[in-house]
Amino acid sequence: MSWFRIWTDSAAFRGGQGIFPLPMKHPLGSNLASGIQLRTSFWALALAVAVTFAGCSTDKTKPSQPSGDTNAAAIGGPDGRFVGSGACEKCHAKEYAAWSGSRHRSTLRPWKQGEPLRLATAAGIAPYSVNADGSISGPGTAGTAIAGKVAFLVGGRHREEALVRLADGRLQVFPIAFDADRGAAFEPLRELAGGMPPPPDVVDFWTRVGRNADLACYGCHATGQTVDIAARSPAGLVLPGSRWVEPGVGCEGCHGPGGPHVDAAANGKPGPDTVKMPRGGGIETVDACAACHALRDVLPSPFAAAPAHRYGSSVVVAAEPLLSVGSNSEFRNPFFADLRPATYQQEAIAFSQSGCARKGGLTCSACHDVHSGAPSSAVAAADGGTAVCAPCHAEIAASSAKHSLHRAGSPGGRCLDCHMAPILRGPGHEPARDHSMSPPVAGQGQVPAACAACHAGEKNAGLVAAAWRRRPEGRAARRRVAIDAAVGGATGASAPNAAALARLADDADRGWFVRWGLIQMLPEISSGPAPDEVLEPVRRALKDTNPALRRAAARALGRCGSPPDIAALELATGDPDPWTALEAVHAMGLLGSPGSGARLLQVVKRPDLIAEARAQYLLGHASLVGQDLPRAETALRRALELNPMIVPAMSDLGLALIGQGKRDQAIAEWKLALDINPRFNAARRNLEAARTGVSPGGTSGTQKTAPAGPPAPAGDPGPAPR
Repeated sequence: MSWFRIWTDSAAFRGGQGIFPLPMKHPLGSNLASGIQLRTSFWALALAVAVTFAGCSTDKTKPSQPSGDTNAAAIGGPDGRFVGSGACEKCHAKEYAAWSGSRHRSTLRPWKQGEPLRLATAAGIAPYSVNADGSISGPGTAGTAIAGKVAFLVGGRHREEALVRLADGRLQVFPIAFDADRGAAFEPLRELAGGMPPPPDVVDFWTRVGRNADLACYGCHATGQTVDIAARSPAGLVLPGSRWVEPGVGCEGCHGPGGPHVDAAANGKPGPDTVKMPRGGGIETVDACAACHALRDVLPSPFAAAPAHRYGSSVVVAAEPLLSVGSNSEFRNPFFADLRPATYQQEAIAFSQSGCARKGGLTCSACHDVHSGAPSSAVAAADGGTAVCAPCHAEIAASSAKHSLHRAGSPGGRCLDCHMAPILRGPGHEPARDHSMSPPVAGQGQVPAACAACHAGEKNAGLVAAAWRRRPEGRAARRRVAIDAAVGGATGASAPNAAALARLADDADRGWFVRWGLIQMLPEISSGPAPDEVLEPVRRALKDTNPALRRAAARALGRCGSPPDIAALELATGDPDPWTALEAVHAMGLLGSPGSGARLLQVVKRPDLIAEARAQYLLGHASLVGQDLPRAETALRRALELNPMIVPAMSDLGLALIGQGKRDQAIAEWKLALDINPRFNAARRNLEAARTGVSPGGTSGTQKTAPAGPPAPAGDPGPAPR
């Protein structure tokens, strides 16, 4: 699955992996929990300028409209209108035929009664049930049974999941999936996430918003998807519903909206400049695959007429990569200490780290047929794809037995056995292959996981370890070990080293994702202004060509920079990437710039931000800190119109309302926030205080594993669910 990051956790304007909130003195004198990290005086000064603004636990609700296909021509975006894959067949019959039988096409497919349903044959799934007619049942948040009907199936090669329609119309990911490798049912969020199922009061419980398919699977399992407000619960909580051009990954899922290409073809000029991902692409093609084959947070609001997912574009165009997914326990600790992905679903972000992709021009198509998805002829050969590697590594290929310590062509003697070892947490019980092409590396005294994948528990394991330790360490291995050491090591025995992180992040040869991840970590380990040896690489990253690096640099400077950085950040508020501009203006406020508030008012009126929930939320948050409560209320309400799932915005809106004497409205907002995330403790404490008249003390904490990205003041989701 690809995970759209709904704002249900404590992830705030996200410095590093979370923020450290400061108390905000409420206008009425109550030290209310807010999770705010803006320097009040500076925001208050500048925001005096006037401005104008262009899962649910309730079981009885008005049914919402089903998610499903719509008229393709009715959906369009910045890159043109969608036309559907059928429009491609006439001119591209061969490619269309190959795609028609692909797993991309069937990654989301409607289930119709009478069709096979593998989950219905599975035993031992109580207290859940699945019947051959598609009817399902499982315990809801109150423990009573919730009924529904299978509407769609997702995947199927290794794991098949059911999306079920509940009585109120919500489309939820059923908690029991089918492990196709083992032919048995299993519970992914329990068996792959620590042994305990999500309790009813966390966002990834199966009936809550974290497992709502319209949001959790956003953008990648359907082409041209947008999300609507289909209905509301009696308490007022939004029930989402999707529209899309077609289910699954259609032609436009990779090549972008086809309208411009179809129009050009009609005029006799269907050039490659009218499609995304044309033939012959390099690393940019891999980054476009990472828009789904990576953990990421879609930045624009999905509740809009145009798809927020930028189909066919690099992941960094309209999404922020993630180092963790707080609202999905399956992706706990999703990276090794050297920033290689440790789970499935991150193949492209792993491959983009390799020298094969960055320097050798290799793309995903070297191993995968781009339309059918089948292994390429080279990979299907007896040597397991060694011919793919040989053009650049001829000397090694010629002496593969010496290099691999295995007979050529035998298991362990092929390139992919060690450089694409099956060592990752897969979608089912079987491991997935590492796509980073990294050499087998290991900590001091350890056997590499690639070796252990075959030799663990064998009598010769000691001999394998001894043979490994006699090998000289190559350059690629040393580079991986350097990241591991700077981050703190696989065992966590040593603390991260800020200077080492910054030095490695300054190395353009390491690939953008590794550099991004290293910069993300800096605010976590630097309290107060960092020394210049740490900041200089970050300052250079603020001017990098990659917008994800510029965003990370702005976040880091806001939390461990110094006042001299304000001038560069102010320049960055004019960045062509709107999300970099938003990060930069927030960083100005964190560093105490007197002009930050006035600049914020200008930034949020940019044409590419004025209708974005994150921009309006930051304005509302800053106005709240500046104690301009009417403006805060206006901006926060606007943010929730644009994305009604931002829990911290609900919490902040409650503060703005109660500060204006609107107690009942404030209570309603806090109750909505808790209906989505019952562990959002800032809202809970404020709700209890409003009801009892007792002022809560202190502030909300921070979820240290929250991913990085644009603004959101943090609340505390409470103790870890597992």
